[in-house]
Amino acid sequence: MIGIAPAPETIHDFGGFDDRLYNLTYPAHPSADVIAEAAQAVGAAGIPHAEDAQRGYHHGVWIPLMPAFPEADVPVIQLSLCRGAGALPCLS
Repeated sequence: MIGIAPAPETIHDFGGFDDRLYNLTYPAHPSADVIAEAAQAVGAAGIPHAEDAQRGYHHGVWIPLMPAFPEADVPVIQLSLCRGAGALPCLS
C-alpha cells in the first residue's frame, strides 16, 4: 500500500507513553514524483500494490523522521507491507 494523501495526518496508534508524545505532529508532504517512482519500482518487481488516499503517517514513519528532518521539509511517502507477508503478493 502506498500512501498518497496530500497532507497526511500524524497517527498516534500506541499507548502508555508520555502525554507530550500524543501532541506531536509531522506535517511533511508527499511528492507525486516520488510516489510515481515507488509505484513503478514496486510494479516492476512484480509486487501488486494499491494506493491509499486516507491513511496518515504511522509512528514508524514520523518518529525516526522528526529528529532527522525536524522541519518536515523533505518529501515523505509511506509504503506499507502486509503483516507476515514475504515477497509473495498479499492483495486480494
